Parts: sequence; C-alpha cells; structure tokens
Amino acid sequence: MKKIELVIAFVALLLFSLFPASADIKVEAHDVARVIISDLNNPAVFNLTITNDGPQQGAQLYSLLGVSMSPKGTFELPSGVTTIEARAYLPAEMRKTPGFFSFTYEIKGSESGIFKDSLMVEIVDLKNALTISADNFKPGDSQAVVHVKNLKDTYLENVHVKFSSALFNGETTVSLKPHEEVFVPVDVKLEAIKKLVAGPYVIKADIQVDDAKVRIEGVVNYLEREGISVSSHVTGFIVRETTVVKTNEGNTPASAKIEMSKDIVSRLFTSYSLDPLAVQRNGLLVDYAWEKKLAPADELVVTSTTNYTLPFILVILVGLSVVVARVYVRTALAVSKKVSFVKTRGGEFALKVTLSIHARTPVEDIHIQDHLPGSAILYEKYGTKPDHIEGRMLSWNIHRLNHGEERTISYIIYSKLRVMGAYELPSAKATYKKEGQHHTAFSNRAFFVSAHAKNED
Repeated sequence: MKKIELVIAFVALLLFSLFPASADIKVEAHDVARVIISDLNNPAVFNLTITNDGPQQGAQLYSLLGVSMSPKGTFELPSGVTTIEARAYLPAEMRKTPGFFSFTYEIKGSESGIFKDSLMVEIVDLKNALTISADNFKPGDSQAVVHVKNLKDTYLENVHVKFSSALFNGETTVSLKPHEEVFVPVDVKLEAIKKLVAGPYVIKADIQVDDAKVRIEGVVNYLEREGISVSSHVTGFIVRETTVVKTNEGNTPASAKIEMSKDIVSRLFTSYSLDPLAVQRNGLLVDYAWEKKLAPADELVVTSTTNYTLPFILVILVGLSVVVARVYVRTALAVSKKVSFVKTRGGEFALKVTLSIHARTPVEDIHIQDHLPGSAILYEKYGTKPDHIEGRMLSWNIHRLNHGEERTISYIIYSKLRVMGAYELPSAKATYKKEGQHHTAFSNRAFFVSAHAKNED
C-alpha cells in the first residue's frame, strides 16, 4: 500500500509541475454583446478583466467545445489588471436552437497555468432581432419617418432594409449597435394617400444581412385631421368579432364617431359591446352609430359580435340536400346489390346475389358486369343466366329500359371452404347509353357476416 501511495503522490507532483495552478490569475467577464444571430456568423462580445498577481507572461484564450475564440494565439499579459475584448463564434450546428447557451473557456498562462470559467450567450433568429415602425402620419405631411431598431445585445453590420406600405416605399443600409434605433426619412406617395382613409397600414420590410433574408412587418398610423387614429380588428369565422377603436392622438379634445352597418338578416345574430346612440334603417341595411367626446389619449371602443353558427348549419344542410338531389337526378341508372344466405344439402357455404337495375330516364345498350369473389363458384342451375362468362367476370345485356322500369338479376354462388367473419362482394358495374352518350354506374358493395347478418355499404 505504501508503494501505491508513493506512486500516486509522484504522479500528482508531476501533473502539478506540468500544469501549474491558476491562483495568480483572476478574471471577471462583462457582457458587451452576448447575442448571436442564428442566421449569421456574428460573434458574442465580452470584456474580460484579468488580474495577474504574478509576473508578466504570455497567455492563450480558447475553448475546447468547438467555440472559436479571439484574440487568437498568444497575447502578452502584464502584471496587474488588464482588460481584453474577447469574441466567441459558435459553429452553425450550435446556432440551430434559439435560447441560452453556456460554454466553458480557458485562459492558459505560461507561468500561472490554466484558468477555467463559463460564458453565457443567447441565440436568436434574425427575424426576432429587429423591428420596424414609423411615426404617426398626418394629412399634409410630405415625409414619413421609419424606425429600424435592434432589439438585442449584438452588433449588426450592413443591414439592408427595403420597406413598402400604402403610404411610402424606400430602402436603406445601416449598421446597428446593441439596442440602437435609426430613423430613416422617406417621401410619401402624395397621389396615393389622397384616396386612403385614416387608419393603420402595414409596413413590410425585407431585410438582408450577408446571405440571410427575412421579412418583418410594422405599422404606421394615418391620423385623421383632428388627430384621431382609427384601428379595427376582425377575428373568427363562424363567430365573427369586429372591434373598432378610435383614439385621440392629438393634444386637444375631439369628437369621435363610429358607424357600422348590418343587413336585416345578420343584424338578428349580432350584439354590441355598447348600446348605439342612433339606429336607422336604410333599405335592406340597418345603420348604427356611436359618438363620444374624447380627451387627449382617450378612446372609443365598439365591438360587434355576429354568431353565424345557426345559419352556417342551415346552409350546410341545404347544400348537402342540393348535392344529393343533383347526384340522384343526374344518375339515369341506379344499380343496387344485396346478398342473402342459402341453405344447401351438402352444407356448403352459399349466397344468393340480387342485382336491381332501375332506370330513372330512358336508357339503352345496358351492359351489367359482376365479379365473383375469390373461392366462390357460380351455381349455374339457378337464377338469371349470364350472357357471357369470362374467367370470374359475369355479364348480362339489357337492350333498353324505359323511365321507371326496373329489372332484377339474381344468381347463387357457393364455396366449399368454411367462411369465418365478414365476406365481401365487390361492386357491380353498369355501362349504358343515354341520348347517345356513354355512361357508367356502380352498385354498392355487399357484405355477409358468418352469423347470418347482412350489412350493405
């Protein structure tokens, strides 16, 4: 045991001599721009304040987890306190999942040994790192001001932004510091805005940084002359809810009026969040009005809720009835198939198959085809003898059927095999001529259950 303890002590002493302790180095990390964009290869930036209690020495900064660190190579680390800017680049596979990611870095001093600590970065998509908006636009303004803002702790270089809306178009290229916002003046479409009503308009911005491309959207409010902004929001399909909001964006009291119209049917299924001040019938429409004196920053909100559940169900039922009726009327020839169990002297499994052919309009050159299922044999001494038998295909010919006329074809099939469970017979096929045109009709499939119960599809 003593020999083993001596060997362990010797190995520990050897490792200690090869990798001296890092007690002479202390490091404090400060975030500068710790956000990494998943679509880009931008670095997270940190300030590392290093306190070297030993002599001046060379040092290296690195990570063993595939994270690339800078400064690269050996840098001089004087005695005392030194601050260096460290950059961490994550490989593409580490940037796939948005969220927070922690990794270990090391500073290896030529005299002090290895110092280990961890850094935390945040991974976000480019789409979630930027926003676009605009100042409220008033009638008479010849320019609009578009805001492009960096929401994250990261540097974004050479961001090309191409934006458009109903009021203006424009493009710019900017570089943004963490949380920096830039203001871009653009000329408005003076002719186009003459036809626009007051309210919010969407700004679409196509953004490109290096090879990454995303689209984001913002809003510009086109104010009424008195400073009243208008916004509306519609949700739902069966239960449709429409909310109209008028807000006094000005600095003087102003009167706001909201008007809605409903037809005489939809009004029966509509309720309002506020009782209207005025209701007036105008032909097939009923007009509702709400009005309020708004102080600065005050708003008038009216929500209408129309529940189309009952009408929607009625429309579906009527539509289904029409479809069924049209299919029924358009089908000139109807073929139905049914089966029944037949007792035999020898105990074989046997079924009687009955085909009913009904003509809704005069048809001619009718050709009926039915297929024998596997293991079934035709009993030729009963029923309507087929005009033609080819393999397992049975065929009958009918020259003509008048309106309302019906023919019945029946035959018996049997099998020496014992049938368990459900036994399925395929659809029969009918081809015929109506007014010189060839048509095709199919019967239902027929099923027989070994318990002598029959179910037709």
